[in-house]
Amino acid sequence: MFKSLFSKSVKEPEYYESIFKLPIYNWFKAMDKNNLGFLRLDSTFKPTDKVDQDNSSTAVNIWHSLINENYEEFGQDSTTLDILEQKRDIGMLEVEYVITKNKFLLTQIEIKKGKLTIFDTDKEFDYNKEIGIISKCLGYPINPKEMSVYQYNSAKNNIKNG
Repeated sequence: MFKSLFSKSVKEPEYYESIFKLPIYNWFKAMDKNNLGFLRLDSTFKPTDKVDQDNSSTAVNIWHSLINENYEEFGQDSTTLDILEQKRDIGMLEVEYVITKNKFLLTQIEIKKGKLTIFDTDKEFDYNKEIGIISKCLGYPINPKEMSVYQYNSAKNNIKNG
C-alpha cells in the first residue's frame, strides 16, 4: 500500500511502427524538425512546439525500420542516387588528393563539383507545396494528418508514372 501511494506508473510512449500507419505530417515533421518525438502516436495532434524531443533507442530503431520499410516499398529516386554517386566520386578524388598531393585532382574535383551544382538547389523542400500539387492532381484535398506515408508515396508514384 505504501509503495503504491508514492510510485507512479510511467506509461511508455506508443509509436507509429509502419509507413502504412504513420501520417505524412509526422514523417515530414520528424525530418524537418529532426525530432523523433513525431513518431509517437500522441504527437499528431499536438502543436509542433509541444512535441518533446525523443532520442531514445526505441525511437531511433523505429525510425531506421520506417526508413527501411519505405525503401523496400518505393526504392530510391534515381536523381537522388545520381547525386549520391557524384558526391561519392568527389569524396574519393579528395581522398586521393590528400594521399598523392596531385594538383590535377583539384581540377577534377572542381569540375565534378560544378556539375553537381546543376542538380542542387538552394530552395528548401516545402512539403506543404508538394502536398498541394499532389492534391490538385488527385482532384481532392489531402489531409496530411490522416494520409499514411505509404498512401502518399503510392499516389505520388502513380502521378509520376502517369
